[in-house]
Amino acid sequence: MTRILHVKKFIPLNVSVGQLVRGVEFDVALNRLDESLNKALNELSSIAGSRNIRQVGINISNVSLGNVSGILIIAYALVDEDDETRKGGG
Repeated sequence: MTRILHVKKFIPLNVSVGQLVRGVEFDVALNRLDESLNKALNELSSIAGSRNIRQVGINISNVSLGNVSGILIIAYALVDEDDETRKGGG
């Protein structure tokens, strides 16, 4: 049986309150993106455990959540479920 595992990370880059907008510098944003991508892939690997990973994908989007805008990362893996996982109810 095949299963999709996913991890979501949000990186806030701009916050607006009234007419005041607070953002981050470009190099800071790149560092946050790099750190978040590493964390997402590490978490995905941890969740997958010993299961056979068939495919890995990453979706990166600009999003706005109310007065906060930033980058949403969704990392996913298509994995094969093994018999032990199904028997254990995991």
